This record gives sequence, C-alpha cells and structure tokens, in this order.
Amino acid sequence: MGGAERQLYLLLKGLHTRYDFSVISYDEKRLDYMDAIQALGVKVIVIPKGPGLIGRLKFFIELRNLIRTIAPDIVQTWLRSANFWGRIACFLSKERRRIIASIRNVGEADTKILEKGVERLLAKRTDIIIANTFAARNAMIHNKIPKKKIRVIHNGIDPELYDSSETKEEIRKQLSIPQRKVLIGTVGRMMPQKNHAMFVEAAKEILRKRNNVHFFLVGDGELRQNIEALISKYGLFEVFTLMGQRDDIPRLLSAFDIFILTSLWEGLPNVIMEAMCARLPVVATDVGGVGELIIHGENGFLVAPDDACAMSDAVNRLIGDAELRREFGHAGRRTIEKRFSLDQMCEATSRMYDELLHRSYS
Repeated sequence: MGGAERQLYLLLKGLHTRYDFSVISYDEKRLDYMDAIQALGVKVIVIPKGPGLIGRLKFFIELRNLIRTIAPDIVQTWLRSANFWGRIACFLSKERRRIIASIRNVGEADTKILEKGVERLLAKRTDIIIANTFAARNAMIHNKIPKKKIRVIHNGIDPELYDSSETKEEIRKQLSIPQRKVLIGTVGRMMPQKNHAMFVEAAKEILRKRNNVHFFLVGDGELRQNIEALISKYGLFEVFTLMGQRDDIPRLLSAFDIFILTSLWEGLPNVIMEAMCARLPVVATDVGGVGELIIHGENGFLVAPDDACAMSDAVNRLIGDAELRREFGHAGRRTIEKRFSLDQMCEATSRMYDELLHRSYS
C-alpha cells in the first residue's frame, strides 16, 4: 500500500505493451490501484489470505496452483511477505521458473536472525533480487545475500506530471491557505514510520523565531487523533491545515514553499521525489535511501532521525532565504530528470527481464 503499490502501477504503465503481465494480490481490502492497473489491460487476481494455519495453507495451495495455471516465464515478488509466499509457491509449482524478489525498504533487509536465515535459503534459488536503493543493497550484502544476485533499480517518476497549470496563488485561495505566509508541508500516512509528531515538534520550534509560516499536513491514518491532540496541546491549530487523504498531490505540492519528511525509516520515498519534481526544497531525515535523493546543501538538507531541533534549524534557514529555496528546488528537479525518471526505471527493468528470458537453465 502506498509508494510500492504506486511504483508497481507506474512500471506496468511503462511496460504493459512489451510484456504480458498478471498481478496477484492477497489483500482484498487494499487495492487502491486495481482499477488503474486493469485499465491498462493487465489482469488482477485476488486470492484472500485467510487467518490461522488453515487459512494460510489454503491460500498457499491456491497461489501455487494459480502459478501453475498462468505458467509465467518470470515471477516477480514485491515486499517481504510476497517475497516469502510467492517464492515458495513458485519453487513448488513443479517447473523451474525465473524468479525476481524485491526489497523496497531498508527495514526489509535488516531483519531478525530467523528471517535472515530464511532469506538466505530463498535467495539461493532466486535469480535476481531488486533493491531500490544502495542502502538496501548494502544491508542485504551485510546479511550475506550474494552480491552478484542484487540489482539496484531506483524508483522512477514522471516530472512533467508536477508542472501545474494553476498558480500557487490560485491553489492557495481555493484551499483557504494564507497567501503571504511560507507554507511548510508534508504528505504521508499518519503511522509510526512517518513520525508526524516530529513535524509538530519542529513546527513549535520554528514558531519561536518565525510568525510568517503555515503548516500543511496531507494524509490520514491510525495516528491522526494523536497528531491532532499534539497540535491542540501546543495551541497550533490556527497555523495548521490537515487535509486528510487526497488524490491531487501534484496540485497540492504546487502550493508549498518547503517540503519536510520526518520518517524514522524509508526505502526510496516517492513523496520526496514528487516534491523534487515540483521544484520544492526538501528537509528530510537521513534514513534509508533518502540520502540518494537529497544531497545535503545542494538540493535540500538532511537531519538526524527524530531531531526536531535540527529540523527546525534547517527549515528556518530556508524560510529566511527565498533564493536558496529556489536554488534547491531547481537542483532537485534536475536530480530527478537525470537519475530517477520513469523511463530509466522501466528500461532498467526491461533489460533485466530480457536478460532472464535469455538465460539457459539445466
């Protein structure tokens, strides 16, 4: 759900005319991109994973049988759970198949001892393991996954989607956002990983020195009430706008002046890439592959995880320097265009598929 699912959709969008894809999902409640994927002509099959041992066993048998029926040349699994179930089902589907696993978050590579052992065993019969960051690649190597099996393919994005036809002033007027204030925002699900509490703490510190600011939160989730309670505790509701879940992120980003990411862990955050496409200066915690996107002092600032004071200092510097904001924003857009385009991701993946299809197996 979220960034990984969106990257799957973008990959299918870029390659669906070259390959015949089928997508298997086992979380029937979280299929936000199913309609968009099906609109590409890609088949989506849902196999619910039931509770308990019986539910898991039934799911596994259905998955194995489905792989036998589809008889794919390549099986590609996404995220930790799918890496486990998908590969075992593939191994037991009788025929030898080419298998790609995907690690899309450094936390997936840095696992418990038992999980590390299982991953090493599964890796022996996995042809390629994709990491979307060098940080994840290094974590896998540290966990004794063979280096020769790991392929780094960064997430991709289409920068042109973030060129708004509306002006910042028009968007702010429609959203009832103060025109003359520096708008500092973030986008993300309100869950422990995203650490929105740090955003609120940093806002409190920023307001000690600045009064020409407004804060903007886009997203919803399990911790929304906690975040609202923290904003209320500090008496900050007048300078905060909470938008909830939205599907017009490129448009909303056009209203921002500064983008913040406060995550405790990440892979290669799509939301930072979106902010960079929108030519926003970024201040982010230095976790996972964030440092592969943000070059400190060139297109944004990096701070230590959970350090609200360091975050507020970096943001304050940008608030007071409009020219620096502009320089960072344009540098970020150039970074995406040169290294993280959707075409680059699709072409790298296509080369990998073609390489596997031409491999011979005894």
